[in-house]
Amino acid sequence: MVRVLHFVSIMNRAGQETFLMNLFRTIDREKVSFDFLCTLPECGDYDEEIRSLGGKICHIELSRQQSKFKHIDNFFRLYKYLHVLKDQYSFFHIHTHHALDAFRDALAAKLAGIPNVIVHSHSMSAEYHRNAHMFFRGFLNHLGIYGLACSEEAGRWLFGEKGKFEIIRNGVNIEQYRFNAQKRDKIRIDNGWENDLVIGHVGRFAYPKNHAFIIEIYRKFLEICPESRLVFVGNGELMDEIKAMVDKYQLLDHVVFLGVRSDVDYFLQAFDVFLFPSRFEGLGISLIEAQCSGVSCVISDVIPKEVDVTECVYRLNLNENPDIWAEQVQKAAFDCKNRCRERIFEEVSAAGYSMVETAKRMLEIYYQKQF
Repeated sequence: MVRVLHFVSIMNRAGQETFLMNLFRTIDREKVSFDFLCTLPECGDYDEEIRSLGGKICHIELSRQQSKFKHIDNFFRLYKYLHVLKDQYSFFHIHTHHALDAFRDALAAKLAGIPNVIVHSHSMSAEYHRNAHMFFRGFLNHLGIYGLACSEEAGRWLFGEKGKFEIIRNGVNIEQYRFNAQKRDKIRIDNGWENDLVIGHVGRFAYPKNHAFIIEIYRKFLEICPESRLVFVGNGELMDEIKAMVDKYQLLDHVVFLGVRSDVDYFLQAFDVFLFPSRFEGLGISLIEAQCSGVSCVISDVIPKEVDVTECVYRLNLNENPDIWAEQVQKAAFDCKNRCRERIFEEVSAAGYSMVETAKRMLEIYYQKQF
C-alpha cells in the first residue's frame, strides 16, 4: 500500500479540503492510504470522517509570528517532524498557492528523506508577499517535485510560465448533485422560500470571495425582484462584517446565513441563481457542483475558463457596477426556470469532472513512485 501524507492548514469544509475528501471517499483505499498533517491546532469539520475512512489527523505547531526568521524556524520544525516519519510515507502531498511556502515545505520534506513530494496548486493569486512568491517560483521548479494544479491559471500562478505541472480536475460526485425536483420543492417549502427567487452563494467568508460585492448586487436586485432571498452557505473571518452590512442596509428579512453545511447538494436544488463574483479562484469547485444541479451561475470573468462546462455559466467583469450584475442575475434566473435541469449533470460528466476519473488518475500518479 502507498501511504500519502497531505499537508494542509485544517480540514474544514472549504474548496481544496472538499476536493481532498471527495478524493479520499472515492480512491481505492486498499491501494493507497491518506493521513493529514495540519498546521492549525483546532479540530476540522472533516476530522471525524477522515478517521472513519482509516486516515489519521496529525498536527504540527508552526510559528505564526511575523518575523524575518519565521520561515527558517518553520523549515526546521517541519524537517525534524518529517525526518522521524521518513520511512512511513511514500509521498508528501503539499496543498498551497504560495511559492515561498511550497519551496520551504518541499525542501524540508526532500531533506528529511520523504521519497516523493507533490506540490498542488489550488489558487491563482495570493493575499500576501507577492514579491517573495514570484522570486521562489523558479527555485521551486528545480527541487524535483511533481506539480499538480486544479486549472491552467492555478498552475502558471504557482509554477510560472515555464514550470511543469499536470492539471487534475476537481472532480465531484456527480450523482450526488444531480437535480431532483422533489428535493427542490421540499427544501423551499421547509424554509418558506416556495414563492421566492433564491440567489445562493457557497464559500468561505474571506477576501477572495468578495461577499461585500454580493450584498451590493443583491441590494440592486431587490429593487427588480422584491420576492427574493439571498442565501449564504459557509463561515469565515469576514462573516460578522457582512452581517453588519446586511443590518446596515436593512436586508435582514431577505438574507439568510446557513453557516457550514454538510448538505450543500441539497440546498443547490433550491437555488435559482448561484452568484460567485470572486476576486480570484484556482477553479471554484462549488461552481462545478452548482452546474451539476443545473442552477444558473453568474460569475466574475477572472475565474478560470475550465469551470465553464455547461450552458449555465454567465460571466461579468468585476468593474461592472452592481446594476449590471443585478440585471444579469435576473436573466440567469429566467434561463434557469426554462432549463431542463435534470440532464445538465451529463455535460459535467462529459467534461471530465467525475471524481471517479479524478481518483483513477491520482492513483496512477501515486503508483508511479518516483518522479
